[in-house]
Amino acid sequence: ADTAAMSKEPVLAIVTETGTRTSHTAIMARALEIPAVVGVADLLATVSAGDWVIVDGLRGEVIVGPTPEMVAEAEKRRSRHEAFVEQLRGDRERQATMADGTIVHLRANIELPAEVQIALDQGAEGIGLFRSELLYIERATPPSEEEQYAIYKAIAEACAPRPVVLRTFDIGGDKLPAIVPGPREANPALGRRAIRLALAHEGIFLEQLRAMVRASAHGSVRILLPMISTLGELREARRLLRQAIEEVDQRGQPHAADIPLGVMIEVPSAAILASAFAKEADFLSIGTNDLVQYTLAIDRTSRALAHMASHFEPALLHLLKHVVLAAQEHEKPLSVCGAMASEPLSALLLVGLGVRELSMEAAALPEIKEALSRITVAELEAMAEVALTKTTAQEVEAHVRATLEPRLGDLLSGEVSSG
Repeated sequence: ADTAAMSKEPVLAIVTETGTRTSHTAIMARALEIPAVVGVADLLATVSAGDWVIVDGLRGEVIVGPTPEMVAEAEKRRSRHEAFVEQLRGDRERQATMADGTIVHLRANIELPAEVQIALDQGAEGIGLFRSELLYIERATPPSEEEQYAIYKAIAEACAPRPVVLRTFDIGGDKLPAIVPGPREANPALGRRAIRLALAHEGIFLEQLRAMVRASAHGSVRILLPMISTLGELREARRLLRQAIEEVDQRGQPHAADIPLGVMIEVPSAAILASAFAKEADFLSIGTNDLVQYTLAIDRTSRALAHMASHFEPALLHLLKHVVLAAQEHEKPLSVCGAMASEPLSALLLVGLGVRELSMEAAALPEIKEALSRITVAELEAMAEVALTKTTAQEVEAHVRATLEPRLGDLLSGEVSSG
């Protein structure tokens, strides 16, 4: 919530002692294009008010008390990066097309309605994930149906006819809810969060569902359920969606004839049962941040373990491939909306595994579009096939990097070549 407020403040950079790249503060900072470095040990003991600091979000470095030469070099690097970003944005209207003509759909993840225009300006083909939880955090009472309807309607209208995926609230874990107070849990990541919290508070959940149903009259709205771990949760949520539609009908309020209901695949049980979920859900969306957390038993906010939470872990890749095959079997749309989709090496690995829809923070869209244009599906599929034979994350990353770095050197450095 603090990070979201910074969109209206002249904030140059963010540095924190806690968190990792996939914690929500870092995700928000990237969405707002605020340079950020998180998980810096002993930061507050090192920096004092009035100190000069260089914050390098590309390299993940914080330099306290830099020399004039360091400042000059940082300014040059910033200028090169800004020029590079502007160069990539120049082709924002072009659809993401690979070297062999294959289309990959690129959409944006947003948390604030104001981000919609930013996403469209960056070339997004719609909103692949609207995180609705900021409407609930740090409030004593839930947002009303009317308040939510106004926000969802504005997003749907701004994107129409492009699709908008509205995710029901994913609060709990590292997004603490004030609206549903209860005893402090020893392990919030494994406790009452997301769909579990929603099903335990049907009145609050129905209010949100009615607002989303009503917003469907103004654009191509899809509803996404977070943290689904059992088919029973999907069936109960679908029952409540039907109830919400009936209540909207009883009021005589308009809505779309068809409102697709999808599930997030972000816990191993859902990935393992992906075929069953693909049979019952209208679409699937893989949340790689939490899927890494729960597959590897690594807290996504843990600074000490961040180096182990790799997108290149073989166990993760095999789960991803399993989900891709399940979606193909049942001919259901599948997207990936975690941080894995926003980094060139891992995004192209996803395409090699069979993913054709990626959703990411808006700032990453031009970079991923450019990366895709430089390579063919056949090359990525061959790369992914070899990656699936590797036994460690280090081996996978080395193979992917060796395959792609010759084509993506400038994208990986984030700078126009100074030569």
